[in-house]
Amino acid sequence: QTFVDLTIAPAVGPEVIAGSTRLKANTQVAKLEERRDKFRAGVDSAWRALTDEMAALPDDFDAKAIEKRQEAVTDEVWELARLDVREWLPQLLTPVQLTLLPWPADFLFKAEKPVKGIRIYYY
Repeated sequence: QTFVDLTIAPAVGPEVIAGSTRLKANTQVAKLEERRDKFRAGVDSAWRALTDEMAALPDDFDAKAIEKRQEAVTDEVWELARLDVREWLPQLLTPVQLTLLPWPADFLFKAEKPVKGIRIYYY
């Protein structure tokens, strides 16, 4: 069998799912890429709504209110990632591959309830 390394990385603002796992060539890779593209479309929609809202703010906007909105959208995106990972990873990966997931894919896969307040900062 042929295997390839493919990063599991649907971008969610900062990447939510990062790392790599050994995937069987062709079938797993193609399905992963398809899911990644669908996931990105949903996430991009959530971020776009927030950025459009922020771009339309007047000069004297309520900073606390927009920060609250930003935090809510960030939690919403984490939830989109959690639901997506829990739905499609079991269909895509083998039981052994599921045990080898890197963080945060493993964290999201195992989370039975929405995750809130998770933030990743890159400098």
